[in-house]
Amino acid sequence: MTGQTLLISINILAGVIAIGLAAFARYQRKNKITLTFGILMVCVAGWAFLYASVHIPQDIAVALAMHKLKHIFAIATPVAWVFFVIQYTGAFRLHPLLKGLLVIGACVALALALSNEQHELLYSHSRMVEIMGIRELVDDIQPLGLLIWLTQQGLLLFGIYLLFQSAMRVVGTSRTQARVILLIGMLIFLSGVLEYGDTIFQNINFTPIALTLSGGLIASYLLGMRPISPIAYDSVIDNLPDAMAVLNEHQLIVTVNPSFLLMFDQQEANLLGQPLRDVVPLLGGLMDRISDVTRVTDTLSVHERSIEAACSPIHHDTLIQGYAVLCRDVTLERGVQDSLIDSERRYRALFDHSNDAIFIFDLKGAILLANQPASALLRAPLSQMLNHPLTDFIKASDVTDLQHQMRRLLSGKASPILEQTIVTADKQEIPVEMSVTLVKDASGAPLNFQMVVRDIRERRRAQTAIAHDRYLLRTLFDSIPDSIMTVDRDGTYTLVNDAHLKRLGLASAEAFIGKTAYDFYDEELAHTLREESLAVIESGIGYSSEELRGHGEWYLVTRIPLHDGDGTVTGLMIVERNIGESKAIQNELQRSLEQLMILRQVDEEVAHSLNIESVSIIALDAALRLSRANAGYIAMAEETASDPASDLPLTNEAPSSDEQVLRVRHIIGGYKRFKVGDALPIDGITGRVIRKQRGQLVTDVRFDKDFISDVPDTVSVMALPIMVQTRLLGVMQLVCKQPDIFTEDSFQFIGLLAYRIAIALDNAKLYEITRHQLEKVQSLNRNLTDLEQIKTDMIRIASHDLKNPLGIIDGYLNMLNMDNEQFDPIYLEYFDAMHRAVYRMNKILSDILSLERVQQRASRTYTTLVELHLLAEKAMEEFSNSMTSHAMHVSNSITDENAIVLGDESQLYEAISNLVSNAIKYTPDGGDIYVRLYEDDNRWIFEVEDTGYGIPEERQQRLFEPFYRAKAQGTEKIDGTGLGLHLVKNIIERHDGEMFFHSTYQKGSLFGFRLPKAELTDVEQLEANYNEQNGTAESEQTNPQPTSNSTQNGTIAGPPNFFED
Repeated sequence: MTGQTLLISINILAGVIAIGLAAFARYQRKNKITLTFGILMVCVAGWAFLYASVHIPQDIAVALAMHKLKHIFAIATPVAWVFFVIQYTGAFRLHPLLKGLLVIGACVALALALSNEQHELLYSHSRMVEIMGIRELVDDIQPLGLLIWLTQQGLLLFGIYLLFQSAMRVVGTSRTQARVILLIGMLIFLSGVLEYGDTIFQNINFTPIALTLSGGLIASYLLGMRPISPIAYDSVIDNLPDAMAVLNEHQLIVTVNPSFLLMFDQQEANLLGQPLRDVVPLLGGLMDRISDVTRVTDTLSVHERSIEAACSPIHHDTLIQGYAVLCRDVTLERGVQDSLIDSERRYRALFDHSNDAIFIFDLKGAILLANQPASALLRAPLSQMLNHPLTDFIKASDVTDLQHQMRRLLSGKASPILEQTIVTADKQEIPVEMSVTLVKDASGAPLNFQMVVRDIRERRRAQTAIAHDRYLLRTLFDSIPDSIMTVDRDGTYTLVNDAHLKRLGLASAEAFIGKTAYDFYDEELAHTLREESLAVIESGIGYSSEELRGHGEWYLVTRIPLHDGDGTVTGLMIVERNIGESKAIQNELQRSLEQLMILRQVDEEVAHSLNIESVSIIALDAALRLSRANAGYIAMAEETASDPASDLPLTNEAPSSDEQVLRVRHIIGGYKRFKVGDALPIDGITGRVIRKQRGQLVTDVRFDKDFISDVPDTVSVMALPIMVQTRLLGVMQLVCKQPDIFTEDSFQFIGLLAYRIAIALDNAKLYEITRHQLEKVQSLNRNLTDLEQIKTDMIRIASHDLKNPLGIIDGYLNMLNMDNEQFDPIYLEYFDAMHRAVYRMNKILSDILSLERVQQRASRTYTTLVELHLLAEKAMEEFSNSMTSHAMHVSNSITDENAIVLGDESQLYEAISNLVSNAIKYTPDGGDIYVRLYEDDNRWIFEVEDTGYGIPEERQQRLFEPFYRAKAQGTEKIDGTGLGLHLVKNIIERHDGEMFFHSTYQKGSLFGFRLPKAELTDVEQLEANYNEQNGTAESEQTNPQPTSNSTQNGTIAGPPNFFED
C-alpha cells in the first residue's frame, strides 16, 4: 500500500469514526453538550472526507473544488470546538459580545473561502506537489488567509484552555479528566507541528485525524463522567442559602454563588480572579486573620443586616488548595432572641400593669406570686398573700368548684371560666370571674397554676340594666303597629311582634316561631319570600320594596341583614307596613301628575304655535285623550265680514253676537247633523253653554231635556265654552258612550285645558291680525325706500348738473383774473364777488353730497382700523399754510400713542378737517388755536379750541341743524353753508361717538368729539379676517385680482398699518 492510499484511508476512517461519534452523541444524551459535540464531529467528518477526496487521483479542477469545500469545514470546525467546550465546561461567563464575534468571524471567513476563486484573498497558486511519495495540494497563503489560520489555531488552543481551567478550579475533581484533557491538547498540538513544522510531513494535514481521536477520548472519558463544570460543584454552592466564595491558594476568587453576589451587591465578572479583600473590603478583617489550619470567624454589618462570616482552608494531600468563605445572615436569629427578651419584658409589664388580678399558685394551692390589682382586690398587702392558700380568699361554698377545676386541668381537660365569690381581708364578698390555666415546663410536667380574676360587680349591674332595657325594647317591639319578624339563614322565623301575630290571627308567638313562610302563604308566594331573604343574606345589603300580599293589599317591606360578632350574616329582620291607603293616594297623585304633564305638554305645543288650525287640532286631541271620550268637536267663532284681517284694529274687544257665527273646525267621531266647515246649530246642550257662557257636564243624557242625539249610543256629554275674559271664541263638546267615565274631576281638568286653549287661540287670532298689518307697514316701508332712492338720485343728478355750469363759470373767472390788469378795479371787485359765489355754491354741493354719503353708510358695520393721530397730524399739515397766512398761534397736543378706532377713514378725516377749518375761519387774524387728541375713560377725545368770535348762547341750540348759521357781529361776511357741524355730528354718531362743544360769545369756542377705542378682540378678529382673506388670495394666485387698501364689503382688503411693525 502506497503512502497516498494510506493517507486517504486514514482520513476516510477518521470521517467514518466522527460520523459514528456524532450518532452516538445524538442517541446517548439529548442536551446542549451532546448537541454541540455532535455538530463538532459532523464538521470533523466533513473536513476528513473532503481532505481524502482531494488526494484521490483526478482532474485538477475537481481537486480544487474539493479543496474549496474543505476550507469551509476547516473554518467551521474550530468554532464548533469552542462552542462545545463552552457548553461542556459551563463557561457562560464569556461575554455575549465575544460569542457574537466568534459567529460573525466564522461567517466572514466562510464567505471569503467561497469567493476565493474570484479574489484570492485567502490563498492562491494552488498546485499538486509530491511529499514523501504523497501527492499533496499546496497553496501560497495570503496575509488574510494567515490571519484566519492563526484564529483557527487560537480557537483550538482556547478550547483546551477552558477545559484545563474548569478541571483545575474545582477542588477534589478526579485527575482522570485532567489527564484526558492533557492528551487531547497534545494530539491537537502535535497535528499542528507535523503540518506546519519543518518536518518530512510538512503540508500534510493531520488535524482532522487528531480531532477524531480527541472526539473518541471525549466520548469515552468525559461524556461518560460527570462534567467538570458547575454540575459537579457550582450547582451545589449556587443553591446554598448562605453566601459562599471559593479562593485559590493565593486568596484570589475562583467562584462565588448567587447569594454572595446578592448579599454584597456585586457582579460576578467584577469578582473572579480578584483578591477578596480588594473587591469586598468588609471582609478585610476576616482575611487578616486567615489561617491554613483552623477556621476563623468574624461578625460584620452589611446594608443594616448582621452577617456572620467564616473562612476555612481546603486541603488536598496535606496541601492548601484554597479557602472557602461562608457568610450567613443572622439578622433573623438575633431578632428572635431580641423578641424573646422583649416578650418576657412585655409579659412582666402585662403582669404588673394588668387591670385584672393575676395569681400564680403552686399545685397545692399556695400563692407564689400576685400583682398589684390582686392586692387591691383582696385588700391585703402582697407580703400577707404570698405562701398563703388561695382557698383562704374564696367563699367556702365555691372552694369545691375551684378544686374540681384544678383537678380537671391536671388530668389534661379544659377548664371553663367560673363565676365565683371571693372574700377580702375585711370580709367583704365580691363577685368575680375566674380563668385558671395550668403552666407546664418544656417536658410537659406541671409547674404551677395561673389564675386571672376580674371584678364583675359592674358587669352584674350592667346585666341588670340590660335586662331592664330588653324589657323596654320588647314592650316597644310589641307596640309597633308594623309587622316585625326575624328569620335565620334556613328561613325559620325566630322572633315576631304582636302586630304580626294579630295580622295572622295567631294567639301566641309559639304558634309562629320555628315555622317558615310555607306554613302561612301559598307555595308560590312563600318561594318568592324565601328567594328575597336569601338575596339579602348572601349580599349582606338590606333594601325596601313595595310588595303585594293576599287580598290585594300592598305592603312596604324592609329587609335588614343581621350580623354576629364576626360580621357574618346570621339572618335578617323583616318589617312590613300596610301602605294600601297611601298607595291609593299615590296612584291618584300619579294620575293627577300625568294629567298635569299632558296639560303642560299641550300648553307648550299651543304656545309655540300661532296657527289657529294647529292649535284647535292639538286642543281637541288632548281633550279626548285626557277625558277618555269617544267623540268630540271644536267650533270657532268667526266674523261675517269677507276678510277678518283687513283693516282690523288691534283691539281686544269682541264683535257683537249678531256679527259672528260658530263654525265647526274639527270633528273626531261621527256626528249626524253637521260636518267640518258647517255652521254649528245653536241648540241643545251646546246652545245652553253659549247662552250661560258656562261649561255643562251631563253624566246621563236621559235626564237632560236639552239633549239632542248627534252621536249614537251617547251616555254622557261634556260641553265647555272657549272664552277669554267675556269674549266667546268657540265651544268644545266631548261625548262618551260608557258610564262613569266623565267625572267632576275630569270636567274641571278639561275646563282648565279649555282656558289654556282659549288663550292660545286668542294669541293666534291676534297674530293673524298683526301679520296682516305688518305686511301693510312693510309695503309702506318699501314705498318710502323707493322715494328715498328717488331723492338720492335727484340730489346726485342736481349736483352733477349744477357742478358743470359752475365749473365753466369758475374757469372763465380764472381766465379773467389772469388778465386783471386790463380791467378797471370795479370790475375786479365784481369778478371777486362772482368767484366767492361760485366757491360757496361748490361748498354747498360738496356738503350735501358728503351728508348723503354719511346717511347711505349709516347701516354699515365699520371693520377698518383708523389711526386718529395720523388723521389729526394730516389735517394740521393741510391747514398749516392757512394758519400761517392769518398769523395764528397754534398749539398742537396730539398723543404719541396709536389712537386706533373702528370706522371709515375718509369720513373721520372730513370730521376732523371740518372742525379745524371752522376754528381757522371763525378766529380773527393773530388768534390762538389749540388742537388736542388724548385718551380718557377708554375713549379717544379730539377737540379744537379757539379764541375767536364765539357763538351767542341763544343760538347754540340750533348749531347742528342743517343749513343753519349762527351769524353774529364779526361773522356776517364769513362764507359757509350751515352743513359743516351737521355733517360732523352725523359722522361721529354713525361711529358710536358723541359731539360736545362749549362756546362763549366774543371769547372763543371749543368743539370736539369722543370715539370708543378699538378693543383687542376687534384687532384680533380683523387680523383673523385679514389672514383668512390672504389665505383665500394665495389659493387664487393662478388668477390674481387687483387689490387695494380700502375697506370693501365689511372686510379688510389689504393689511392695515398696525400690522406693519
